[in-house]
Amino acid sequence: MQRKLSKFLILLPIAGLVGAFFACDLQLCFTLEYLKSSQQAFAEFYDAHHNRPGVYCLVSQFEMIPGTLLYNHDGTQLGRIDSLFGISLPDYHSPLTCSTLFPCLPEGSSMPSGVA
Repeated sequence: MQRKLSKFLILLPIAGLVGAFFACDLQLCFTLEYLKSSQQAFAEFYDAHHNRPGVYCLVSQFEMIPGTLLYNHDGTQLGRIDSLFGISLPDYHSPLTCSTLFPCLPEGSSMPSGVA
């Protein structure tokens, strides 16, 4: 009885994932035509934008330096928490929110049209 229940609990999420895969028509993404069209679109985008390595370096530095500072600050704040109640203190919420939202800021301006 216990063995049948454990098998069922293992197979249930797998069956759910397979069902969701087909319900969302994700099998269409694995056809040869789709892969070829994606390859063509990527090649066109690369040809239009491959000559800007300086922009990439500047944007990378713009993101890495503040990201490193936020990461170090968050580590310091985590080290000060001595109980579960400490997580709910407002001193920790603003750095955590900044660390979560900061990587999302530059993506809106650097995304190519048609890619979301």
